[in-house]
Amino acid sequence: MDAKTYISEIARHIDRQDWIASSELRLQCCQSFADRRDWKGLSQFFKEIAQTVLQQDAARMKQIGECQKALPACRKALHDGLQEAIGQSANRPEIKAIYFEYYFDGSDASEGNFFLCTEYDTAQDSDWGAHFAAEDVLDGPKLQQLLTFDPELEWPALASHAASALGHADLLAQLGEIIDESGGCPLPVGYAEHDDSLVVHIAPTRG
Repeated sequence: MDAKTYISEIARHIDRQDWIASSELRLQCCQSFADRRDWKGLSQFFKEIAQTVLQQDAARMKQIGECQKALPACRKALHDGLQEAIGQSANRPEIKAIYFEYYFDGSDASEGNFFLCTEYDTAQDSDWGAHFAAEDVLDGPKLQQLLTFDPELEWPALASHAASALGHADLLAQLGEIIDESGGCPLPVGYAEHDDSLVVHIAPTRG
């Protein structure tokens, strides 16, 4: 799917107020890039979408750029959290996967966490990420700055989707790059926003 087709499909879902379909389309596109481990392509695809939707709106593109200044801090927290998750899961055969889930509501409570999961399923709509012990929840990045592009909730729906999708894709791309650049991960990694209906899967790269 190219950016033009994606925008057309998302606009159709927005017109119908089918928010589940728009979320699932975004996640399915993310999964196609994750399957190829094309993290730069993932970010570029959603950047092209945002630039196309907001091509006449320099002020909003500038606001997205301000949000993206948080990426280095997010990357460091993702790296540290992932390495801790890999370390804690070593020599624990009951841990089947690492799940990263993030929550965003615009407040300073918006953050991501890593979960050491005792179940795993390759289906995107499986609930395996819910199977973990309380002590197996690890800190991840704070996300308020990265994803707060429209604090007053005034943007049109298509522009809001494009900006949000770019922020979410950038976060996934950072996680994927960290995995590939740090020697890989022996366990599958799941990635989702809280309440997403689908999980993006990143395959293990070493055993």
